[in-house]
Amino acid sequence: MGGWVLDVFVGWFITLYRIVARSIRARQTKEWRAVRAVISSTGFRGEAYMPRPVSLIAYTYRYEGGSYFGVDETPFFFESSAKAYQFKRGDPLIIRVKPGGPETSIVLDLDQTKISGSTSVPM
Repeated sequence: MGGWVLDVFVGWFITLYRIVARSIRARQTKEWRAVRAVISSTGFRGEAYMPRPVSLIAYTYRYEGGSYFGVDETPFFFESSAKAYQFKRGDPLIIRVKPGGPETSIVLDLDQTKISGSTSVPM
């Protein structure tokens, strides 16, 4: 029983670390250029305790004449939250692309509100 409790605690700690790291990375990349991407697939990876559930989004995008592919992994504490976060294949997604390194991109949750309605984000 003690080993299971320790595993659960470690799993929650790892998830908290991933969420904080994702938040720091989001602040560091919010000045990168916003680009419209298309979701090519979605998924969910759930574990009983370690690591915690993760929502997966694979996407494709074009940047300065090239075609690129990225995957976003969003950690959650609860399986129900990870499943509710799911997007649909073919949906638009706004990503941020690293200047000088277009193969590096990130999904910022704040950008996703720009998809509904008019936006100036290039296709």
